[in-house]
Amino acid sequence: MFIQQFVGINTVMYYSPKIFQMAGFDGSVAAIGASIGVGIINVVATLLSVYFVDRIGRRRLFFIGMAGMVISLSLLAGSFIMDFGEAGKFVTVGFTLLYVTFYAVSVGPLGWLIISEVFPQKLRGKGSSIGSLSVWVFNSIVTFTFFKIANLLSIPGTEVTVAGETMANPAGSFLFYALIALLGMVWGWFFMPETKGKSLESIEQHWRDGGTPKQLKQIKKMGSLSSILKMIPGMNKLKDFLFPSKDSNELDSITSDLTDNFSADFKDGIDVPYQWDDQVYGWREVKTIKAEAVKDRTD
Repeated sequence: MFIQQFVGINTVMYYSPKIFQMAGFDGSVAAIGASIGVGIINVVATLLSVYFVDRIGRRRLFFIGMAGMVISLSLLAGSFIMDFGEAGKFVTVGFTLLYVTFYAVSVGPLGWLIISEVFPQKLRGKGSSIGSLSVWVFNSIVTFTFFKIANLLSIPGTEVTVAGETMANPAGSFLFYALIALLGMVWGWFFMPETKGKSLESIEQHWRDGGTPKQLKQIKKMGSLSSILKMIPGMNKLKDFLFPSKDSNELDSITSDLTDNFSADFKDGIDVPYQWDDQVYGWREVKTIKAEAVKDRTD
């Protein structure tokens, strides 16, 4: 959530009229009109994120958005430094809309989605609450420091004048946010999990098995051979014969070890629609188990 806020999105949301006045728009009416465009783009890009998040995956969408923000924030900073003449204010609006698009299609909604998926069931409520709290804490920090960062990183000779008042050029702030986005890409390479197509239970089990966020995308690959072995007729009886005093997870441990050696042969993974049911001590179709669970809740 730190990265979600410290790429500076809410400085644009809160201060866009002032920013567009700095870019050269005369009067608050024109600046507010440009701000309305920011809001519309934000909504449209968020809807695009809803469409793409389960099609191209969380990690890929994250990196597309972060790379786009690094570029668009750098261009936005450049629009305040370079002289584009009368067209300069429209160039600034264009780069601002581009920045909002990349944010709203990626890290904006992804931050909320990921915190609802990665925590174990017992901690999901507390984890999501802490995540929500951190958003508003970081939001406040970014909002209160925007103009302070602009003053600190202002390039001499590039000051802007708004209504007769000389103000620090905001280019330094946008370059600072671009740097945060770049560091966010490095962080995401190691710690951004791919939860596309993963059940909450499989994600939790991945953490219990000592897996890392980057390895989470390989759950289906690593479990493919194990799933095949479990479906072989007579495998349950063989498990009981070999491990009469062990719990039902003993064979899972062995097949997982085998999977480590042969996972390269199953690069695409295999989806097996079966799940172990302790009530019948056997494998049953997942859709049947879910249907019975829904019926029990209804009754």
